[in-house]
Parts: sequence; C-alpha cells; structure tokens
Amino acid sequence: VVDRVRFLGRLGRLPGDSVIHRGSLTDFLPLTTSLLLSVLLSVLFLMYNRR
Repeated sequence: VVDRVRFLGRLGRLPGDSVIHRGSLTDFLPLTTSLLLSVLLSVLFLMYNRR
C-alpha cells in the first residue's frame, strides 16, 4: 500500500525530521512526521465522531 501512495513514501524523511550521528550511535528524531500524523489522526477521529 505504501508503494502505491507516493506521499507515504516520504514519511520519516520530511523537512524537520532530524538524524544525528555520533560515532557508532545514530539517533532519528521524526519531529515533522510525528506532528503531521498527529494532526491527520486528530482530524480523522473528529470527522468520525461527528457522524
């Protein structure tokens, strides 16, 4: 399904998502992706509950 929807392929690599490399440790901070998914899910639940 993800391959069929181009937008979903960019999740996790949006501007604002950070990758920090320190030696052998890599931290990934998907800030923009988390915010976008939170807003999207909130809108979907709001629309579902209004029925």
